[in-house]
Amino acid sequence: MTTRNEILQRMKERILILDGAAGTYLRHLNLGEEDFRGERLGHHPVSLKGCCDVLCLTRPDIVRQMHEAYIDAGADIVETNSFNANRLSLADYGLEDLAYEISRAAAAVAREACGRRADRRVWVAGSMGPTNRRVSASPHGDGKDGSGVSLGQLRAAYYDQARGLVDGGADLILVETLCDLLHAEAALKAVGDLAETLGHEIPVMCSATLDAVSGRMPWGPSVEEYCAALAPAGLLAIGLNCGCGARQLLPWIRRLSRMAGCPVSVHPSAGLPNVSGGYDETPEGFAAVARQAFEERLVNIYGGCCGTTPEHIRAVARLAGQYRPREIGEE
Repeated sequence: MTTRNEILQRMKERILILDGAAGTYLRHLNLGEEDFRGERLGHHPVSLKGCCDVLCLTRPDIVRQMHEAYIDAGADIVETNSFNANRLSLADYGLEDLAYEISRAAAAVAREACGRRADRRVWVAGSMGPTNRRVSASPHGDGKDGSGVSLGQLRAAYYDQARGLVDGGADLILVETLCDLLHAEAALKAVGDLAETLGHEIPVMCSATLDAVSGRMPWGPSVEEYCAALAPAGLLAIGLNCGCGARQLLPWIRRLSRMAGCPVSVHPSAGLPNVSGGYDETPEGFAAVARQAFEERLVNIYGGCCGTTPEHIRAVARLAGQYRPREIGEE
């Protein structure tokens, strides 16, 4: 049985649990500059503090412990610590040439953590974020302020990242926190090209972030346009993540669930950060909204984004087994 069919079969049987936040989890450990540098990058000319992706190279033990904490909390799918492990985002730290290596290490450490759980199957989702660049109309990108890239440049960055993730052992790719459809197009083309090169299918999940009031992605498309545009892509799942919190996202989860012809995934944030940078949404409050989604049979996969912890995921996992998953293709 292929990985895709294996996961689809599980989603017909029960709601799968995705893990929670990586970035906020790691930042709350109050790691020092030396943790991000390690021995290898000790003389790097740019400060690396805050570059969570590089920890896959310099402190893989900490990253592995994070994955294990989420697995122990009940996660069926763990995301690699590679949200920004593409050459465009890593350029801010002067690490663009390490994008492939960091991505591969991210998948390898997640794979190792999953391998320690002999009692059940846990899948590794290779996380690819939206980068820190918008797509420019120019085929050469936008050189004025460095903020724009061409579609080709974006696709190349995603290809390199996806190659590292798959080579490191990722079972699937999760393109998350999508802000527009051009990034989705670039990522899907990159993964498709990689699958063709490797000669086997790579399952893909896509997840967008929405404005809670308008129901639109940050750079324009509505949830309806997002769902319709990705319908032909043959996704393993389509979903929503991040945002202002689970409760604010719920109306749009309902709308997406009505439209989607494939499984639906959701991993909301624990609300918005407070003045001290923390998140006030408790595991109990987070799980209460998940219960609504479960009761209405809106989802096939549920997890957490910014501010969520293993305790948030544990609270959701305890509930999920009591409910049936959304029927795949249900109108």
